[in-house]
Amino acid sequence: MKTVDWNHCEQLVSVLADQVTVSGFMPDMLIAVARGGWIPARLLARQLEIKRMASIGLSYRDVERKQLEAYSLPSGVTEKKLLVIEDRLETGKSLIEAIELLQQQSAKVCSACFYIRSDSLIRPDFYLEEDDQEIVFPWD
Repeated sequence: MKTVDWNHCEQLVSVLADQVTVSGFMPDMLIAVARGGWIPARLLARQLEIKRMASIGLSYRDVERKQLEAYSLPSGVTEKKLLVIEDRLETGKSLIEAIELLQQQSAKVCSACFYIRSDSLIRPDFYLEEDDQEIVFPWD
C-alpha cells in the first residue's frame, strides 16, 4: 500500500499541471469524475488558473461492475475543450465512459490522473506514474 500525503499531492498536481501546459492543450473547463477526481480537479484548476469546473457522476448498475450508468452530467460543455480528471485508474472503465459521454457534446476531450494500474484499459493523455499498489490519498 502506498500513502500519499497532502504535500506529496501538491507535488503531483504541479507535475501534472506542467505536463498539460507543455503539451499546449489549454482546457476551457475541468471535469472531475466523481468522486476521486473532485479534489485533484480543484487543485489542478488553481495551478492552471482555470475557473470553470464541473463533474460527471458514474456508478455501476450491476453487482458484477460491468455496466456503468451516468447519474450526473455536466452542462455547458458544448464546443469546449475539456480536461477530465481522476485520481487513480484501476480498470479505467469510468474514465472511458466519461470521455465517450463528453465527446458527444464537446470539441475536444483530454484526460488526466495521477496514477494508473498497468492493466488499465486506457492510458490518459496526462498521467504521472504506473503503480499497481493500493494507493491511499488524503481524501480517502
